[in-house]
Amino acid sequence: MYRQKKTDGAKELGICDLSPTYRDRGQLMTEYQNEELSLAQMRTGQTGMVVGVAGGPGLVRRLDAMGIRPGKPVTKIGSTLFHGPITLSVNSSRVAVGFGMARRIIVKVDKHLP
Repeated sequence: MYRQKKTDGAKELGICDLSPTYRDRGQLMTEYQNEELSLAQMRTGQTGMVVGVAGGPGLVRRLDAMGIRPGKPVTKIGSTLFHGPITLSVNSSRVAVGFGMARRIIVKVDKHLP
């Protein structure tokens, strides 16, 4: 799930920098470094910046058509119970995505909470 990167000085010490890979198939990542989590895990009213999408090219294209791409700020407006659709605000418009798609959108959450 994590790709190990070694720097020259770290090779002698045996230290590895574990950084997440967003294209991993199989298990979805549930914990992220630096306050990064999936859109489904965000609370209502939280704002963050899209970091990446843990999906294939079809999902990336579909989200890109909705305006959800890395570098764009998003705000979670609401969600329904039992894995229903999630409503969010992107580019001053409201968009609804399914729970499965929302689990694959990785967002770096702002430090200040509403």
